Amino acid sequence: MLNNDEIGTHSLITMNEAQYINAYVPNWQKPTLDLKGVESLGYVTPVTPFEYLRYAEADLNIGDVHGLVNGLSNAKRAIDCQVANILHGFGLSIPKQFPSRLEKISALGLVAPRIIKKIIRLRNLMEHEFHSPNLSEVEDAVDIVTLFLGATRHVFANGITTSFWVADEVSVNPTGIKRTKTKTIIDNEFPAYTFSRGIFCAFDLEIRQLSLLLVHENNEMGNITFSKSDKRTIPLLAFMSTLDAAGGKAYSPDGAHEFISIVHAP
Repeated sequence: MLNNDEIGTHSLITMNEAQYINAYVPNWQKPTLDLKGVESLGYVTPVTPFEYLRYAEADLNIGDVHGLVNGLSNAKRAIDCQVANILHGFGLSIPKQFPSRLEKISALGLVAPRIIKKIIRLRNLMEHEFHSPNLSEVEDAVDIVTLFLGATRHVFANGITTSFWVADEVSVNPTGIKRTKTKTIIDNEFPAYTFSRGIFCAFDLEIRQLSLLLVHENNEMGNITFSKSDKRTIPLLAFMSTLDAAGGKAYSPDGAHEFISIVHAP
């Protein structure tokens, strides 16, 4: 714990996240998680995974050996393409080996374990370079790809939470807006922060950078950025990617406590 002399003004100290949490969070009266921003990941490959899936379906309909071989290859491309786009979108390094890539996808919490197991079995089949697949195998491959793309589509279509506050709800600042019968006045003298006591978490999709802003009594106490190698980066991104208003974590103390436990992990 820091004493009052140590935390007197922002100009005298820059706190890290552990110091901030230890000093202030236990005194919050009503922890909450307040959603602020949602953005969609974008595809960076010239051919999208869904296009590869359509190619695989067309190949499957041909039904001959040539079509089945191509269908299995395009199913593989669809999975590889989606995995690469997800990892790139979250700013994560893309390992050379596919199992390591899939481990990161699993850690992000985007896909149910049963789908991951199906993909592993499918990939094992695809690793046989000269294997001539039968109709049933290619049908299974297309079904697995359809499941996988469907399970991960929301980060591209609906987006992920890219910014939110975890804060003491009772410390909410005035909005800075005054309304009369004829006009609305925005008062720029009001505090710039939503809460006077809290942590603002943001993921900048342009530079793929995860950061925290630590605020206490409307003073910035610290600004933290996370490296790709930080062991908390993927858990935080997983938390953000599954965070929405309907999920029970938003606007709740449970969501706030889960976030704090990730950030404050030893």
